[in-house]
Amino acid sequence: MEITLQRVRQRISANQLLAFALILVISASGCGAAESRTSSAHEPAPPASVNTSAANSTSATSPTSLPADGKAIAWELGNKLSLAALLYDMNGTANSDSFIKAKTLATEMDAQVPPFPAKSGNKARDSAAIASYLLNEAGKPIIQKIKEKHGSEHTQLFEMALKSNLLLMLYGPGDEEGKAISNVIKRNGTRLNLPENLWQPVVDKVEAGAPFAEVKDAVFKMQQDVSQYLATKA
Repeated sequence: MEITLQRVRQRISANQLLAFALILVISASGCGAAESRTSSAHEPAPPASVNTSAANSTSATSPTSLPADGKAIAWELGNKLSLAALLYDMNGTANSDSFIKAKTLATEMDAQVPPFPAKSGNKARDSAAIASYLLNEAGKPIIQKIKEKHGSEHTQLFEMALKSNLLLMLYGPGDEEGKAISNVIKRNGTRLNLPENLWQPVVDKVEAGAPFAEVKDAVFKMQQDVSQYLATKA
C-alpha cells in the first residue's frame, strides 16, 4: 500500500486531528485497559487535557506483566508502536509510555524500534513522514524480523494491529486508503482464523463508508477484543 505525501495531506483534517488528540489520551494505557477504555471512550475530553503529561500519566504496564504468548506480544507491539507514532505526530512526544512499551515488546520479538523521523515544522509533511515510518522505516524491518524469528502468524497480527491504527489517520468515507487497510484486516483475520465477530465490524464500517467516528469506535473495539481473545489462548 503506497502512501504519498499528497494523499496524507488530503486525509489530515482539523476534525480528525482533534479526534486523534482525544483518542490518544483515552488509549495511552493500551489494549490491556479494557474496562477503562470501555467506560471512557464516549466521554468527551477537553482539548486542554491533550498534552504529554496527561498522555503519560496513565497507568504503565511493567515488563513483568507483559503478555507471555508471542502472538499477544506481536499484536500489542503493532498497537503500541502505531499509537506512539500518532502521539508523536500530534504533539511531538518522542518518548511516550506507548513508545517505551513498544521498544520493550520489540525486544521480546527480537526486533528493534527505530527513532521517529525528525519534525520539519510542516504539519502535512510531518504526518506523511509518520505514515511512511509506520509502513516502511519501522514496519518493514520489524515484519521481516518477526517473520524470520517467529513465523507468518505473528507477522500478520503485528501488521493487522499496526495498520488498524493507521486507518484512523488515513480514513475518509469511500477512499482507497481505508479500503486497502480494511482489506488487510479482512485478509489477515481470515488467514489467522480469528473469529469474524472480532474484526468484521471494522471491515463492514469501512466498506459502507461510515463516518470517521464509527470507524474509530469499531477499530478500538477490535483492538480490545482481539487482545482479550489472544490472552485466552496464551
